Amino acid sequence: MGREVENEADSDKYHEEKRNDHDVGQMFINKWLDIKDTVNNWCEAQVIDLTETKILVHYKGWKSKFDEWIKIADVERIAVLNSYTDRPRKYGTLSMKVGERCDVLDSQDKWCIASIIDVNTVREQCKVHYPGWSDRYDEWIDSDSYRMAPLYRFTPEPENERLQRQNRCRPQSTFTATSSHEENFRNLLKAKHGWEIAEMENDGNCLFRSISHQVYGNPEFHTLVREKCVEYMESESSFFRNYIIGDNQDYEDYCKNMRRDGIWGDNVEIQCMSEIYDRPVEVFAYQAEPMKTYRRPSQQGSKPPIRLSYHFQSHYNSVIHPRNHHFVISNEQPGEIEDRCLKWSALRSRQALDQAISLSDVEATELEGMRIALTHSRGEFEGQQSIDFDKAVHESVLVFEQTRKEKLQKDIAKAKEISLDDSSDLELKKALQQSLEDTFTLTSDVLSVPDVESEVLQRVIKETRSDTSESWPEPVRHCHKNLGFSLELCVEAFSIFGTQSNVSDDIVISNMTNYMLESSNRLKIPVIPVDEQESS
Repeated sequence: MGREVENEADSDKYHEEKRNDHDVGQMFINKWLDIKDTVNNWCEAQVIDLTETKILVHYKGWKSKFDEWIKIADVERIAVLNSYTDRPRKYGTLSMKVGERCDVLDSQDKWCIASIIDVNTVREQCKVHYPGWSDRYDEWIDSDSYRMAPLYRFTPEPENERLQRQNRCRPQSTFTATSSHEENFRNLLKAKHGWEIAEMENDGNCLFRSISHQVYGNPEFHTLVREKCVEYMESESSFFRNYIIGDNQDYEDYCKNMRRDGIWGDNVEIQCMSEIYDRPVEVFAYQAEPMKTYRRPSQQGSKPPIRLSYHFQSHYNSVIHPRNHHFVISNEQPGEIEDRCLKWSALRSRQALDQAISLSDVEATELEGMRIALTHSRGEFEGQQSIDFDKAVHESVLVFEQTRKEKLQKDIAKAKEISLDDSSDLELKKALQQSLEDTFTLTSDVLSVPDVESEVLQRVIKETRSDTSESWPEPVRHCHKNLGFSLELCVEAFSIFGTQSNVSDDIVISNMTNYMLESSNRLKIPVIPVDEQESS
């Protein structure tokens, strides 16, 4: 017990102190408690009857024959619920309104669908009914119990309801992208940065899958990412509720709905996760530069950005560098970063200040620094909210298409003025002409991506008019003569990678080789590494 009881007086005094330490409050029927059974094991139990001095308790999951009367004064056997029994993690919150459906862990520890049929706000309990079961199985459960969770959090959602919900909740857009837009978007990121788009399932979880993939290298932690995101939104409700239409109840309903699997996330959730992971989030949409950037709260250190690709109809994918992505993956266990952020959020809350939580000088300084950084980050976020992102992306694509179309048509016209037929190297001229026609001709609904400047194009044309291959651009000559790629493919690859400024021929050759390996099935000779090329 931690102290020696010498006589009855001391015993009574000890019991009184114990009672005060573990004050279970007023007794009432349906109250849940921790009860020590007859073999000294602590169990969850519910009061099913009482007198002025005794309570009749029923042990959860046990048969009624084990019900027993216990003296209220016997504080050695009575304690506040979950003082000695395990309290599993609670998932989500409920509005606790009559008629609300939810998941409930029944007395046999099985998750079932139930409906709230009564609410006692004074005792903070609700009565649930299990559809298809007799009323005698109805039970009162504490409103904050781990045994209650949002609907379909642990029970399977019927397929027809899932499809209806996803179609209803999926953001609608009047803009669409063609397959050419999508393909060229990928080629552009590859050509400009060496990045690839990692496809996420189009199931309503794509944003959270993408964030999980960026942070942990695996999209399968999307459920945890979503849960922690909503917890943070609730903790920081004083800010985020300003971006949800309606009152406080509407915001609570929004958060409750956002917890559900398959609900699309968007701007608010991205800002939220930028704060959680303390990393900027860059969103790319059919261009090589980000259309939108969410700044990280902290300005200290150099944390790599989270990169997402945005596609019309509010679909997100993860943008990675295939060779370097593993360097930016967190080495912490999923949940550690998020819980640490939630802790700091709690310290920032008004409730924490009201409770006069004592902080060390270091903690207080760090907390103030985070508050200032958050204010700056959120100021930028507020300034972006008037932008219709889909519309902005669509207009940007149209302008880019028109500008590129006009420029490339001029380049083609200029190229045609040069007498390609006078050259003795007909194979090269034919390949170049075909490449120009295939690569640079645009229609009104196709976004072309190779970023070819006029002077570079003229360089290719000028140098390929020579009688000998020695006058070809070095990357073209090397890939065609030494590596065995077709001339047409070499010219095509050079038109993509040979335009990069301040890039050596070796790097251009390496980029061209990777591109052509993916594009051609006709390669006969293995690729020679750059260092071996130099030594040769």
